[in-house]
Amino acid sequence: MKRGIITADRVFGAACIIIGILCIKECIRMYGFASSLLSGDHIVMGIVGGVLVLLGVILGIKNKGLGFTVELPEPELAKRMAGTVLVLILYVFSLDKLGFVVSTAVWGIFWFRLFGMYSYIRCIIYSAITTAALWLVFIYGLGMSFPRGILG
Repeated sequence: MKRGIITADRVFGAACIIIGILCIKECIRMYGFASSLLSGDHIVMGIVGGVLVLLGVILGIKNKGLGFTVELPEPELAKRMAGTVLVLILYVFSLDKLGFVVSTAVWGIFWFRLFGMYSYIRCIIYSAITTAALWLVFIYGLGMSFPRGILG
């Protein structure tokens, strides 16, 4: 098979370079808050950015992958994938208004339906168990606080 110009390695390498440049840009922005060049929060961003750019260049140059073609998922799977993204977006926007418990319980029903295609009764039960477990772990176990929303 003939090697194409666009390969998975080159695409991933380009993504690494872009993310690395963004990290370096953030490092430069954060440097203003540092007390010295070699200490401060900016150091990690600079190191990560530099490594990502370097690895991205290596992937782009040392390219041994074969060209690839994009294969779209089956229509049913594409609908489930789009539904998952939609539910995630709705979940994020409802957290402040409804709170963690209500949002997780309500949108969890739809996630379980999309992921497992269970009956709605099972989805309600699984969502309630998952919400309770997450609440116990994060609130009691880790001492975090989440939006209370309508439960105020």
